[in-house]
Amino acid sequence: MGVMAQTWAQLQQTAQVEKVIVNYYMICNDTLSTIRFGQVGSDENISLQSREMHAYSWRSHKKQQVLQVCLEGKNMKWCDPFEIEKPGTVIRTIDHKGHKVTFLIKVKVISGLQRQVGCLLHAIWSSFGLSNYLQYFQ
Repeated sequence: MGVMAQTWAQLQQTAQVEKVIVNYYMICNDTLSTIRFGQVGSDENISLQSREMHAYSWRSHKKQQVLQVCLEGKNMKWCDPFEIEKPGTVIRTIDHKGHKVTFLIKVKVISGLQRQVGCLLHAIWSSFGLSNYLQYFQ
């Protein structure tokens, strides 16, 4: 009952204050570009601007519960599917305009039921290389 009252109260506020999130998943775009994501096997295609968060619920519980992500643009190419239930980091690479683009997707446990899914980075890799980047930021 307390969460419901907090949620109702925050809808009445116009100021930027902390909010209660009642969804199981929070998808965060920590890249510098707009990304799109959605549940694999559905027509879901959600746009998420740079540095924004989306309180996410599965489009369908009848479909496999995995996501895919891509960069927004004319020739969008989805990455391979990934799970968001277990904590950890997933690496997915796509070809974008003749370059390899790598997504680091980090799943963190927020509470017993909630997960934060952050698309931490996308970059066009050149001579620096992904393994060098991962060593640098560990």
